[in-house]
Amino acid sequence: MRKMLAVGGAAVIAMYLLGGMSARHEIFPWPQLSALKKMVGGEKAAAPSRYSFDDKERLIGDDSKTLVTCPVQTDRTAVLLILGQSNAANYGGQRHRSNY
Repeated sequence: MRKMLAVGGAAVIAMYLLGGMSARHEIFPWPQLSALKKMVGGEKAAAPSRYSFDDKERLIGDDSKTLVTCPVQTDRTAVLLILGQSNAANYGGQRHRSNY
């Protein structure tokens, strides 16, 4: 009985690995099973995407976001590069508030 369970378990693991590898590398029997599934069940129409992309497949819009224009840049406009999680979160030994 124990030998039978061991052989059955090994067979299940082998079939699982075969299925995973065949799906990843598109080898037998994955393409045939995928074609059979499409033939029997039909293909479902893809849901419309809320994202829009340009011709180079870069994300250029999201319908769920509100469009906000950039503020006017002046001589007081700055770009700050903050390194380290504790610096970015204003977390340290003591809290510090800048006068500027």
